Amino acid sequence: MGYKLVRTMNKIKLGKYKEYTGRFADVIMIAKEADSKEDFVIYKYSDDPEGNIIATPLSIFEGFVQSSGIKKFTHID
Repeated sequence: MGYKLVRTMNKIKLGKYKEYTGRFADVIMIAKEADSKEDFVIYKYSDDPEGNIIATPLSIFEGFVQSSGIKKFTHID
């Protein structure tokens, strides 16, 4: 699976987000899967001591928790 950078950020804002679990994530960029063209949000958790970079499909990142209807991630200033 290959990735390429997307230069436009019109889908979501870069910056800090709060996950429904209470963790904070820093959105770094949006990437596009080379074959399917699906958008992925690239981020890392502020409290991750290893600094792992995570890729999650945009549709999931913008989604809601099924059991409660709460947004998975909310942008904070």
